[in-house]
Amino acid sequence: MSVVVAGIVYLLVVIFNSFRGISTPGFRVGQSVDAALSFVPLALVLALGVTSTVWALQRHRRTQGSPPPGNVESKQAASVIRGALASLRRGTDPRSVIINCYRSLTEILQRSGAVNSPAMTAREFELSSQQVLSVRRDAVHRLTGLFEIARYSNRDVGRKEASEAEATLSELRLELEGTAG
Repeated sequence: MSVVVAGIVYLLVVIFNSFRGISTPGFRVGQSVDAALSFVPLALVLALGVTSTVWALQRHRRTQGSPPPGNVESKQAASVIRGALASLRRGTDPRSVIINCYRSLTEILQRSGAVNSPAMTAREFELSSQQVLSVRRDAVHRLTGLFEIARYSNRDVGRKEASEAEATLSELRLELEGTAG
């Protein structure tokens, strides 16, 4: 990257020096400097293009040889969801199943690069996690809503929420197992 920056600086020096000695009939020396300065925006655009191309190539090289995005995460998340579904079907307290499943999925997503901080809400983390797992947003949104009810509300989490959780988790599991290869 420093080689690219050095090349850009060299290019700018060459451009400015090439206009320093130009004297054309009708132009004063100060005007030739103005002409040189008119190329600054072009040089900056060129520098930005070269820098972004180098950055994209380096990023592409770093991802070469690693597993397809979401593959490992999808398998781990599908496993957690299968466990949560089994617990719901056994009649385990839906509130604890939803909270534990959400927390386990959060840990997987954080290890995989999703940003989460104590100051973030569940909805903010939902947006961050969308970039890690390749699943439809509506199922993740429903799961987040179920977590918020289970974690933060005083109302009973009963059969209705258990059924909704089972449907949402089944949908997510199918999507994840489809992307996990």
